[in-house]
Amino acid sequence: RHGAAERAEAERISAATTGLEARLRGAESQLATRLSALEAAQARVAAVESRATRLAAFDGLRLRLDAGQPLGPSLAALPAAPAALTRFATVAPPTEASLRLSFDAAARAARAASEPAREGQGMLDSAVSRLSGLVTVRRGDQVVWGDAAAAEIEGARRALEAGDIDATLARIDRLPPAAKAAMAEWVAQAKALGAARAALASLAAG
Repeated sequence: RHGAAERAEAERISAATTGLEARLRGAESQLATRLSALEAAQARVAAVESRATRLAAFDGLRLRLDAGQPLGPSLAALPAAPAALTRFATVAPPTEASLRLSFDAAARAARAASEPAREGQGMLDSAVSRLSGLVTVRRGDQVVWGDAAAAEIEGARRALEAGDIDATLARIDRLPPAAKAAMAEWVAQAKALGAARAALASLAAG
């Protein structure tokens, strides 16, 4: 009887131990599941915060770029920003408004550079040259007679007023070499603005 009682007690202890271990395993499994869910939630929160920070940086860059302000403060959140943006970290970028204001001076220089030399011309040739600078005959977009440079410059002006910098640069690219050289500085500023906008759009899309 004593031996039977010991065996029964041992079985009860074994059963209790097995039950306790099962409950512990269940509790550990639940804890692991909760920890995993917590980690996933923290990862989601971190991703949302990171995206919010990037969006805020994009908005800041866009506002500073439109206002012609250095981009440095907003670039801090974008360590891998392209050179088209980082070049304006401490330097004010060009704006559409500044390009419009400086266009007339650049256009005058281009027209002056494209005018043919009148030295040694006769009275008739000189008069024809002056008239060709005042009157332009076109067939569609092609200049049949007159100042082709003036036509392209006017087309560039209209494109700039419409906010289409790419079309503006395309018209300027059709100018004679001397006229293009006269507008080189203005073109560099326009290309810099276009490149900065394209880089910002690419970052935002990514």
